[in-house]
Amino acid sequence: MGISPYRTLPFAGAMTALLSLAGPVGAQSLDIPDPTPIRHGATNHTQSMEKKYWITHADCMADSTFEFDVRIQSANGYNLEVWVSQEADCSQVDERTSGSASCWRVYSADALNTTYPIEIRAQDIATRENGAHKENRGTEEDCDPGDLPSGGRSLKLFFMLLNGEELGGTARTFDTGLDLKGPGAPEDVTAGVAEDKLAVSWKITDTEDWNGYRIYCVSAADAAAVAAGGVGNAAETADAASDTTGRAREKAAGFAGAAGAAGASAAGMGGAATGGAATGGAATGGAATGGAATGGANGTAGSTGTGGTTGTGGTTDGGEGGADSESGESSDVPAACDFGLLVPGEIPDAAFECGSGDARLDEGGMARGLNDGTTYAVAVAGVDLLDNPGPLSNVVCGTPQPVTTFYEAYREAGGTAGGGFCSFSLSRAPASFAALAIAAGLLGARRRRRPRA
Repeated sequence: MGISPYRTLPFAGAMTALLSLAGPVGAQSLDIPDPTPIRHGATNHTQSMEKKYWITHADCMADSTFEFDVRIQSANGYNLEVWVSQEADCSQVDERTSGSASCWRVYSADALNTTYPIEIRAQDIATRENGAHKENRGTEEDCDPGDLPSGGRSLKLFFMLLNGEELGGTARTFDTGLDLKGPGAPEDVTAGVAEDKLAVSWKITDTEDWNGYRIYCVSAADAAAVAAGGVGNAAETADAASDTTGRAREKAAGFAGAAGAAGASAAGMGGAATGGAATGGAATGGAATGGAATGGANGTAGSTGTGGTTGTGGTTDGGEGGADSESGESSDVPAACDFGLLVPGEIPDAAFECGSGDARLDEGGMARGLNDGTTYAVAVAGVDLLDNPGPLSNVVCGTPQPVTTFYEAYREAGGTAGGGFCSFSLSRAPASFAALAIAAGLLGARRRRRPRA
C-alpha cells in the first residue's frame, strides 16, 4: 500500500516553517540605512567637506568612535566584520588573508538579523597593520603619524557579512581618512622684544598644508611645574619628550631648583638656587640675569666651566651628561632656554600655547601673556585645515622687556606738552623741541642697550 499524499502535508508544512525561520539560502542582506555616522568624542570637520569624516590627531588621542546603524537580514551563521584599506577592495579574500593583504579588521561580531548600532574605534582604524585583526587593540601610540604625509591619507571602511572566507550579500563602504599631523615645521624662527610679549617671525616650509600657526612658550617656572606634576597634561609631554631626547624629565626636575621655591619666573634670576642643574645636564645656571655667562649654560662633559657660580644663588652642579655633545642636545635649542619641554620636530603640547593665528600664510605673530624679565623658550608650529598641529620649529630664547614709548621718553626729558604736537604753543616751541631731541636720544640709547633675543 502506498503512502497517502495527505499524510505528507503536515511534514511538508513543518519543513516550510523551518526554512522560513532560517531565511532563504543565499539571500543575506546588509545595509546602512543612514550613511551619516554619529561621532563620539569628536565632531565632524565641517571646514572641509572632503575630510568631514576624517580622523585627526585630536580625534585619535580622544579614543573617539564612529557609530553606524546596520540593518541585517538572513545572516544566520555569519559574522558582521568591518575592514579598512587605503585603496584595496577588502571584499576580495586575498586582500584580507594573504601575505600581501592590504586591509586590516576593526570590528567583528556575530551578525544579528535586525537593525542595531555598532561602534568603530578611531585608534583601531589608525593601527594600519595590513592583514591584522585590530578591533579593540588600537592605542594612543597608533596616533603617531609615522610615515603619513602632512595632508593625510584617504581610507575606506568595508562592512561585510562573512562566513569564513565566504562573503554573504554585498559589501557596503564608507569613506573616511587619517590626517594625524599638520604642516611641516617652519624655519628661521626669531623672537623680538616687546612689553609682556614677544614678536615672533618664521619662514613657512610647507605652503600646501599650512592654514595657520600656533606659538609655544616655556619658562623655567613652567619646567618646574611640570616636574612637580602641575601643568595640565604637560607632564605627559615631558615623558614623551624624554622618550625621544632621553632627558626631558631630568631637565624639568633640574629646573625646579632654578625656578626656586619662591617661584622665580626667570631662569637664573639669582642663580640656580639649590642645585639648579641637578642632573639635568646642560645647565641652567644661566639664563639671562643669573650670570652663568660663560660655560654656565653650556659646559663640557658634565662641568659648567668657569660659569659654575651663578650670581648669588649658589653653584650649578653640571652633573651628569652636562656636555651638549655627549647628551645629544640639538643645536636647534639654545642652552640658555633649553628647558626640555619644547622639542624641535615633535608635536607640541597645547598647554604651552602662547599665540595663534588662522590667516592662510602668516609668517609672524605675537606671543602674549608673558612676564617682563622672564626668559622663555619659544617655538612655532603650523596647523592645517583640520587644526592638526605640525612638528615644532627650531627653538629660540626671548625675554620680554618694558618698552619706553617716544612720549614717555619725551616726558622724562622735561617735555610738558600734554596731547602731542598739537599741544605746542609758539612760546614754548624751542624748549619743547629741545625735549624732543633729548627724548629721541634717550629712546635710541635704551634700544641699543636692550639685550637681543
